[in-house]
Amino acid sequence: MKGIIFLISLLISSTVWATSFVGYVVGVLDGDTIEVIDKDKNRFRIRLNQIDAPEKSQPYGKKAKQFLSNLIFQKQVIIKWTKKDRYHRILGQVYHHHQDINLLMIQNGYAWAYTRYLKDDYYLLAQKRAEKEKLGLWASHQPAIAPWEWRRNKRK
Repeated sequence: MKGIIFLISLLISSTVWATSFVGYVVGVLDGDTIEVIDKDKNRFRIRLNQIDAPEKSQPYGKKAKQFLSNLIFQKQVIIKWTKKDRYHRILGQVYHHHQDINLLMIQNGYAWAYTRYLKDDYYLLAQKRAEKEKLGLWASHQPAIAPWEWRRNKRK
């Protein structure tokens, strides 16, 4: 009985902190950032949580953006989030027809599991499978450098 009460309290506490809303994708800025308008016409910039797609100027950057566009541009999505980043973007999980879009980006080889901010290990497993199957950016003999390393090198 104590176990059931504990599980229920965990579920309740996790839903209290998580916020979600339905929106319409009006822009895909790159492979991990979108713009969404909600039913009240409020515009939000969403950074897909737990993933990092190639930068636009990086190999596969444009392909990652196009893949994400094909998945959700001008479509209704559900955004689940708990916080914003330092640029005031919502850090969110994006869902379309019950599919985790963040995960689809990794599964198809258009993004890395962002290990620094990773909460769910299945993102790493999906990346390893995409690498093994040589999908997307993993198809090359020399895959692109991880975006966080690319940004660090550009700052130097």
